[in-house]
Amino acid sequence: MQSINPVLSQKKNVVPKKKDDFVNSKAPTLPRIRNPRTKTVKFPITRQERKEFRRNALAARMGRTQTEYNSDILERAVQEYDRCWEIEYKDTGRYLTVKTTKAVNKRIEELMLFWGTSKREAVHRLMICTLLRGVR
Repeated sequence: MQSINPVLSQKKNVVPKKKDDFVNSKAPTLPRIRNPRTKTVKFPITRQERKEFRRNALAARMGRTQTEYNSDILERAVQEYDRCWEIEYKDTGRYLTVKTTKAVNKRIEELMLFWGTSKREAVHRLMICTLLRGVR
């Protein structure tokens, strides 16, 4: 039985393609090595401290997020660590986030050893002392 359409009635010589005929246009890539520039640290705060941090951040925001503002405060606090006194550390279940650069992170690790505290406790101490001193 023949087809009415002449295009369909023509038989083509179909040659199966080999697997080698398919060429991947992309060059093989190496797995991506992750190199984060910042490290995230969360420190506990009370409701009142959170209000103060947010109020200060809104006053000085200039298009920045709360975390960016906190990170700037921490950078200043690390430089003036000698003005920080011992503060009671209590895990309240509420946290603020700070992203630290490698230099600030290294300085925090030095302060951890100097004060004999954990990293979170050292960041808490720096941030709360800065807040109580009224630095914006």
